[in-house]
Amino acid sequence: MVMTLLGENLKSLKINCPKELMTPQTWSRLGVQCLYSVKLVHDYGYVHRDIKPNNFVMGYRDDLERARIVHVLDFGLARSYAAFKNGKWVARKARGSAEFRGTLRYCSPNVHEKKEQVKRLAILKKCSKQRYAHSLALFFDGVK
Repeated sequence: MVMTLLGENLKSLKINCPKELMTPQTWSRLGVQCLYSVKLVHDYGYVHRDIKPNNFVMGYRDDLERARIVHVLDFGLARSYAAFKNGKWVARKARGSAEFRGTLRYCSPNVHEKKEQVKRLAILKKCSKQRYAHSLALFFDGVK
């Protein structure tokens, strides 16, 4: 596997960047990029299943074209939820019970009930992350 060199993850940025450089508006723009990257994963028939700040990274700082672009990483827990057949996407049948996958702190409520992770749950997790970008209480509780 070959991958381009990338920059810091969003958790590191939150911890290391001064507040005046990372305003709520900046975090909102980053959140929109994160949502878009998750949407692209869904567009190819996969659900990520491990959405968290550590898995979103900025482009490499010396690459001026990509330095401000958010990239999603770590597809080790990704699962296909649909297959492209006869020119259209066909969703897989949901399992009756699904074992936990992901990071407990960031998973959706349905995952705690051992339900299948699907697109809408990934978006729910992402929205939870977006709310956090403003309050900073959900994800980095206790991080200084």
